[in-house]
Amino acid sequence: MSCLPALDKFLQNYHKAYLTSLSELPRYYPQGEPSVCIQGEFQPELEQAVFWQPVKREVEGSFANVEHALELTLWPEINHFYGQYFSAPLLFDSKWGTGELLQVWNENDFYCLQQNLIGHLMMKKAQAATHLVYWPVR
Repeated sequence: MSCLPALDKFLQNYHKAYLTSLSELPRYYPQGEPSVCIQGEFQPELEQAVFWQPVKREVEGSFANVEHALELTLWPEINHFYGQYFSAPLLFDSKWGTGELLQVWNENDFYCLQQNLIGHLMMKKAQAATHLVYWPVR
């Protein structure tokens, strides 16, 4: 079962909730980083919040380079979860608590995610540990 339908629905509900309750799109502080997600004018030198919405990528991002470099197979859904959209992180509240679904803001952010994953997995390999990945939570 793919995570993509759930991610699509979460993104739709996320934006609908903002529009319904605040009558505006979500805001994000992009720290000077451009993105196709930004709605309206973007002036990186001002370091101010921008309105944003997720943008489906034309070509899905892939972790094949990570798999090839480390000679291992990653969970296939990682390509859908991090490679389907450009988006700001998605904050949420649930009956289990609050959380944040990290997403990639732009192509450079996707590259940094890949590099962080490679570094983490290489460290695990050096420690002769299993390739267990804990995704960070803010």
